[in-house]
Amino acid sequence: MLEMVDVEVLRNVPVSDDGIKIRQLVAGTPDRVRLDLLKGLTDEGYVKLAGATAGGKEDAPPVDIPADWHSLHHATKKKLAREISGDEVDNTDAAEAIIEAELARRVEI
Repeated sequence: MLEMVDVEVLRNVPVSDDGIKIRQLVAGTPDRVRLDLLKGLTDEGYVKLAGATAGGKEDAPPVDIPADWHSLHHATKKKLAREISGDEVDNTDAAEAIIEAELARRVEI
């Protein structure tokens, strides 16, 4: 099963969850996208990581992301991503995408 992440849609964009069928992300709505698409969609300004996470952590303080997070051990990156998203993260690429999306979201605020 593909890992999905909650996002807030900023601009309309077509996406595919299975590589075959295309659906539309609609600006101003919450949605879920494949984790491997998150970085590209975030970088291009189509989505941002949802402020509310599974588990109701809206009021939780932001996770401390060290400036040198790229050089952290893969298990530490996964732990950071889990703290940010509230979901289990199975691989390093997914963890890095979540961390980068969170940092991009913080810049927007």
